[in-house]
Amino acid sequence: MNLPVFALFAGMLGLFPFLSAYLVRLGADPAVAGAILAAYSAANVLGNATGGWLADRRGRAWPVRVGLAGTVGSLVLYAVPRLELVALAHALHGFMAGMATPSAFAWVGDRGRRTGQGRTMGRTGAAIALAAVLAPAAGGVLAQRAGPDRVFLILAMVTVVALARAWRLADAAGPLAPRVVAPGSPSPGPTPLAALATPPLLAAYGAALVIQAAFGLLIWLLPLQAQQAGIGSGAAGALMGLLGAVAGLWMGLGGSLADRLDRPAMVGAGLVGLTVGQGLLAGAAEPEQFWARGVAGAAVFGTGFGTAFPAAAAMVAEATGSYQRGRAFGLFSIAFSLGAMASPAVGGVLVRQGWLVVPGVEGGMAAWWQTPYVIGVVAAIALALVVGWPRRPGWWGLISRRSDT
Repeated sequence: MNLPVFALFAGMLGLFPFLSAYLVRLGADPAVAGAILAAYSAANVLGNATGGWLADRRGRAWPVRVGLAGTVGSLVLYAVPRLELVALAHALHGFMAGMATPSAFAWVGDRGRRTGQGRTMGRTGAAIALAAVLAPAAGGVLAQRAGPDRVFLILAMVTVVALARAWRLADAAGPLAPRVVAPGSPSPGPTPLAALATPPLLAAYGAALVIQAAFGLLIWLLPLQAQQAGIGSGAAGALMGLLGAVAGLWMGLGGSLADRLDRPAMVGAGLVGLTVGQGLLAGAAEPEQFWARGVAGAAVFGTGFGTAFPAAAAMVAEATGSYQRGRAFGLFSIAFSLGAMASPAVGGVLVRQGWLVVPGVEGGMAAWWQTPYVIGVVAAIALALVVGWPRRPGWWGLISRRSDT
């Protein structure tokens, strides 16, 4: 399932470097282009909820196959040079990719019961990190040299290969349904709704929200910092590639450690890494500091990401039974989408109000607490104190190994 996961994230990340310019070229003004780009995230949230529900009712493989097939169709539709059709393609892309993602994670979680949740989630996270390294760089270069149509075609072909792979994969758990309790029998556990809001799951959802909020801030701010420093967009792409490479390396190591160490503590340690990385990146505002602080910040940020993500995903897989794992990963994916949407929007409002400044643009060498990075830092520290606090007997019952259905 790692190839389908790679294709889903590559299909999204590969469009980032040029899609807004492509929309403007087709006749959209900046406001309309922004609304079309936001439609992806909104549709993605709806797709996450739908895919999670289907994964528990129809099995894991079917939503993944439909989502990949719909993603292929949307990538082909992008190449039609009409603004309304590209807008439709972008919303369809968000929904279909969002539907496939929680089902894919639930499938990996089912498999992880035999091979170790941390290790399997680490490998899946490494596939995401690889997509984050390759897709934006390749998409930007190809769009500039060969045109956006070539990027759409290549991403569609990669997704077709992933679809062929997904078609050969059988469900690890088969079609699923909620457990049925005979009248008069004692309840086997919490109700389905309560089972999706246990402390371990809430901690994992919060980690996903904070991780992606920090990443969304970085995607927004780093190109502006590079432009202001007179280095160019290639520098921001290089730092993003370094971050993805470091995150990918740590995904494998962090996933294995998550099977041996306390997972909430690993999430907390990863969130601390995110705070340090963001603080360093906030100082990459002038040409002479951009590379030194930027490289250090990207490396530390990637380490924190690669440590926290597999542990948080393993918490979701371990804290759920197969009958509810798809919906739990749907909420996990929704948290990711909301983090990516909310943090740049909130940061932009605070900058417009004059309460925060963009490093190197309005504020020059402003301290990190005067920049939008403070949003990610404060959120990560707060969650790290809660999630990573040492466990105490009878406290909040983190990660109880539950029997599967």
